[in-house]
Amino acid sequence: MIPQTTHEWLLLLGVVGVVLMTNACHEAAHALTAFALGDRRAEVFRRATLNPLRHIHWFLTIVLPLLSYLLMGWLLGGAKPVMVDAGRIGPWRMALVALAGPVANFLFAGFVIAVLGALIGGGVVDSATAISSDAWKVLKPGLYFSVLLGLLNLLPLPPLDGSRMLGALLPESVRRVWYALAPAGIICVFALTMWISGQLAGFGLGRGYPEIYGHIAVLVEDQVFAMAAFWRSIL
Repeated sequence: MIPQTTHEWLLLLGVVGVVLMTNACHEAAHALTAFALGDRRAEVFRRATLNPLRHIHWFLTIVLPLLSYLLMGWLLGGAKPVMVDAGRIGPWRMALVALAGPVANFLFAGFVIAVLGALIGGGVVDSATAISSDAWKVLKPGLYFSVLLGLLNLLPLPPLDGSRMLGALLPESVRRVWYALAPAGIICVFALTMWISGQLAGFGLGRGYPEIYGHIAVLVEDQVFAMAAFWRSIL
């Protein structure tokens, strides 16, 4: 739905800003970890920033989220990858670099939960109408996206971060072939998310598991209100 009022446009800008910060946290964590573990190149250091503009990719950050939302009702996307020199730091340190991205997503999600909980627990947002509040509308998409991005990247499929963690366990010759499968992996990831959302049911491939998004939403909302109760008890 296209925003109709100035207020709705401001809410949309807030949503976009939070989602971009999710990407920024993910990629900045990769870059900062890589720099700390030995890849001291200037291009890696420049990516160790929370400035979201440094991490925008025309397809992953703009086109893919729009397509995924229109097709599945989910936000699926990413940012411009940090090109870490794996040969410089080795496979085991590369696995730590890869792990840093999902960890940053979960930490960002925890931060957003804490902020929402504080707003509700402190009475800034009415707990009875919290889900319809402006704060919830702005923070919720980025919160869900951060959790989904972290979970998705743990899958051991190239080019996702989980493939780098698995790659540390593989022999060098197998690892090179594994990483070379990244283009096919992208197709597999998109097909998997399409199947989960139920969009492939018409092709006789099963109904998928579209309720998983609802389960994640309920889990996240429970954490927000649990955090609100915590803040209420100490404020």
